Amino acid sequence: MEDPSGRVTIPRKPMRIHTLSVGYDEVTFRLVDPSRIVAVGQSTANPELSNVASEARAIPNRVGRNAEEVVALQPDLVVASPFSNRDLVEHLRAAQIPLIVADLASSVDAHEENIRFLAYLYGEEARGEALIAEVQSRLQRLMRMVDGQRSQTPPRVLLFSGTTAAGSGTNEDGLLRLAGAANAAAEAGIAGHREIGVEGLHAINPDVIVIAASAPDRPGSADLLVQNPALEGVRAIRDRRVLRIKWSLLTTLSHWNVLGAEEIARGLHPEASRALPSLVPAPSP
Repeated sequence: MEDPSGRVTIPRKPMRIHTLSVGYDEVTFRLVDPSRIVAVGQSTANPELSNVASEARAIPNRVGRNAEEVVALQPDLVVASPFSNRDLVEHLRAAQIPLIVADLASSVDAHEENIRFLAYLYGEEARGEALIAEVQSRLQRLMRMVDGQRSQTPPRVLLFSGTTAAGSGTNEDGLLRLAGAANAAAEAGIAGHREIGVEGLHAINPDVIVIAASAPDRPGSADLLVQNPALEGVRAIRDRRVLRIKWSLLTTLSHWNVLGAEEIARGLHPEASRALPSLVPAPSP
């Protein structure tokens, strides 16, 4: 196996797996029996940040991004991302822990590649293909629903995480397009993530606002922004078209972001979206 640092040997099917990414954990829980996951990070166990926090409760070991903690658990495979702390990665390599730096792509088109790669690492190719088939089925149903709305002008949607709007080149931009929406921030020339205030909201004047909410029952900074009386004339606020969707569904780089796109589509087209599957994906085989 090759990664950016060179050849890595995985001598046998790994039975003590640890990843350094919430997104990797979200895929891993669908590919292997939980008994093969030696530890999860604190973020994976946090329901505000993770889509598999309930599954993570079954894992006895919770670790931070601390090399000594990870080494003490004697994992036989660690999967890191290109964004993992470089010092942590180097310490694990020095301890001769088998470690792969995998490049989990952020595009909604890359799920097949991401899942197949992790399934290969874990020796679970059949489970990987089953998950790919499930993701493809959900995407096809979503695309059929969106195609049925083509006679309508796509709603211009502004997606907030905190007071930061998601423009072109972001994971959220791909989810908006997948849900049949036009990204109002991208149309306004915003690339990446950018702070938007009262004047910016008036200038963009979206049809719909989507708020990425870390906790459904706790208002965040974006909620406070859209409640500003100075914004009553903004189309989305005037028409009461403000959607709150779980933050982890919109920001994750795992297959769970397909469910985020489905949730956006449900909010935009509630009648048509009845054909979509339930929010919770099928359990692992």
